[in-house]
Amino acid sequence: MRAWRKRESLRDAATARPWLYRIATNACLDVIRRNIRTERNSIGAPRGHVPESDVAARSRPRSLDPYPDERLTGMPDERLVRRETLRIAFVAAVQHLPARQRAVLLLRDVVGVRAAECAEMLDMTVPAANSALQRARTTMRQRLPADRNEWDARDDLTSEERRVVEDYVRATEDGDLRELARLVADDATFTMPVHGVVRHGRPEVVRGWELAMAGSGAGQWTHIVTAANRQPAVAA
Repeated sequence: MRAWRKRESLRDAATARPWLYRIATNACLDVIRRNIRTERNSIGAPRGHVPESDVAARSRPRSLDPYPDERLTGMPDERLVRRETLRIAFVAAVQHLPARQRAVLLLRDVVGVRAAECAEMLDMTVPAANSALQRARTTMRQRLPADRNEWDARDDLTSEERRVVEDYVRATEDGDLRELARLVADDATFTMPVHGVVRHGRPEVVRGWELAMAGSGAGQWTHIVTAANRQPAVAA
């Protein structure tokens, strides 16, 4: 809608791409700031400008929805598919960045926008944009798991990964807690963000599953194996 309202400002079709990215990026930043203001005002906090630090601290989503791999087919910008920026680990790590650093990182490292163009989109100087990019990259290095897969996207699971997924599905549908305990890593973390559930470590994770599978829940789980965010996924 913003692009439609501002269509007269597009004088050269060759500049349509950066023109659209600028509108979309600033629309996203406005949404983040509007949400933060709404939350602050709802609890009696002072109105007005929201500091960048507050935007970073309070704009992280309460949950991250997986993005189905099947919807990536035929995406117009193949760079978004080639780079592993759709992995849950990357999406989660991005949330730790202040809003403008997040925008700079995505524009520069994902979309491939030049420094000067990025700075113009965000009404920043080039040095400021470059500085924001370096700070964002530092934060991402700290937040991303050290042993994550390389950024090359993979279309197929390894035989070991496929076996683990199959074993997980079978154990869950059978209510086999002993097999589930075997599959879970010692330091596993289980979360259900919408319900505020967080469990750390194998005993706590398995205990939570035991509650879900006991009584009327026993034997009533059905699973569909799929893929999301370039990783194996199971819909239960």
